[in-house]
Formats: sequence, structure tokens, C-alpha cells
Amino acid sequence: MPTSRRLRPVALPLLLALALLTPFALNAEEDAQKDQPDLQQIMEDAGKHFSALRKIVAKTDQTDQALEHTHQLQTLMLAAKPLTPEKANSPAKALAYRRQLAVTTRELCNLEIALLDGDTEKAKETFRKIGALQRAGHNQFK
Repeated sequence: MPTSRRLRPVALPLLLALALLTPFALNAEEDAQKDQPDLQQIMEDAGKHFSALRKIVAKTDQTDQALEHTHQLQTLMLAAKPLTPEKANSPAKALAYRRQLAVTTRELCNLEIALLDGDTEKAKETFRKIGALQRAGHNQFK
């Protein structure tokens, strides 16, 4: 019994500290979850940029705005990659979702290059590809 008497002075402060710190640990976990981006919000934001881009993609006098919307879409696609929609409920579907976003991001980069080169026809063609990818992604995962 001498060992238990030596542990009592240490155990009480340790248990007290644990009891006091546990709520902070739980709050930190909740805060971390709140800081994670919401896939639905990301896609809504992407839809707004996509709609705005649709109106100006072929207008050479609005290339700067088109480039900004393209950049925002690229950023949103990258933010969406680690998230998984509910319909991607198997490993194969999750991989298909990530691939869809990767292909969309690639086409957004192609669109950026076309805009930077001033190639209006290529920009319109690439934008149509992105629109088809968007529709296919929504059909499969939304």
C-alpha cells in the first residue's frame, strides 16, 4: 500500500487537470469541423463564377474579369477535391469524383491559357467542355 499513498498527491491534480481540459479539447474538435469547407457552399460559389464567366468568356474587353473568374473556379475545384459528396459512397465513386474534379481543373487551366493567348475561339470551345463536365458531374454526384 505504500505505492498508492505516493500516487494520491499526483493523481488528484492530474484528474482535476484532465476534467478541466476535456471541454477545451472537445471545443477544439468542433471548431476544426466548422473550419472545414462545406462542399455545397463551394459548389454554389463555383456556380456563381461559372454563370458570370459564361457571359464574358468570349468578350475580349473583359479578359481580366474572365481570368479572375477562372482563377476562382480553379481554387474552388482544388478546395472541393478532398471533400466527398454523399453520392460518392464507395471507393470507386470517390475516385471518379476526384478524377472529375481533376479533369475540370485541367480544362480550367486550358481556359486560362486560351484567355491569356487571346484565343477567343479556343476559350469558347474549352468553356463548352467545362460546361459538359459540370453537367456530367452534377448528374453523377449531385
